[in-house]
Amino acid sequence: MAKIKKMHGIIPPLVTPLIKPDRVDRAGLRRLVNHVLDGGVHGVFVLGSTGEFPSLTPAMKKAVIETAVEEVNGRVPVYAGVSDPSYLQVIKNIELVERIGGDAVVVLPPFYYPLGGDELVDFYGRVASNSRLPLLLYNIPSLTKTHLDHDIVVRISANERVAGIKDSHGDMTYLQGLLQHFKNRPDFHVFIGVETLIAEAVLFHGAGGIPGGANIAPDLFVNLYNAARKRDFKTVDRLQAQVIYLNSLYRHGRFWSSYLKGVKTALSLMGICSDQMSGAFDRFHEPERAAIRMEMKQMGLI
Repeated sequence: MAKIKKMHGIIPPLVTPLIKPDRVDRAGLRRLVNHVLDGGVHGVFVLGSTGEFPSLTPAMKKAVIETAVEEVNGRVPVYAGVSDPSYLQVIKNIELVERIGGDAVVVLPPFYYPLGGDELVDFYGRVASNSRLPLLLYNIPSLTKTHLDHDIVVRISANERVAGIKDSHGDMTYLQGLLQHFKNRPDFHVFIGVETLIAEAVLFHGAGGIPGGANIAPDLFVNLYNAARKRDFKTVDRLQAQVIYLNSLYRHGRFWSSYLKGVKTALSLMGICSDQMSGAFDRFHEPERAAIRMEMKQMGLI
């Protein structure tokens, strides 16, 4: 198992390609892995929100981790989501990632029952003590209904196994607070999950981004990350406009799932994997597909 020398760059939260709602498309996942690696990404993240992890069975999650680790074959680190409302299941998930050969785990706060600050610190401390892998916190209160407040993150970061945070809150003031606090902590890495804020995060000492759009256009986000690192503001401005336009792919439909459907529809139009959804979600119908097809042609993606 490779040790991560430095957590940085663009780490796509991969979709989970499916043949049926209950069957992982391993061939599609292999194509997706190679697509993003060809785009120059610095890691891959499986079983996050974009990977539809709450809707997958344990067997499906195991298949995703196995396939990703095997196909990546040490070329970049593999980050795996291990989140669950049950603390005991989180520990079992971590053990599975360790056995298969993943490089790091990503952990949401327990969802359903809201935890207080001391309870969150205790939870992450117990999880970290049961993991041989580095651990990233994951803050997305819009879905978990639990917010990792700044002071809680600082307290949790005292644990040496906690290597950083993925923040998908979308609050720039909160993000700036994290970036400023940890800018002199090379052992704690702040990643942004909101793709339109990657440039700002990197310009202010962030480690990089974990953007869903990198499933579709990995090179766009890698180039944006590199331009921000070099403080090449002209290039950042040009690429930022492309990122904002890419977001139009997620705005079809009426529900939150439009984001997931948009990404999978785009990948199906690119011939990488099908747009089969998990759980209760249905794929887009032809009017939405036609609109996304037109937008992708305008972006030169197909």
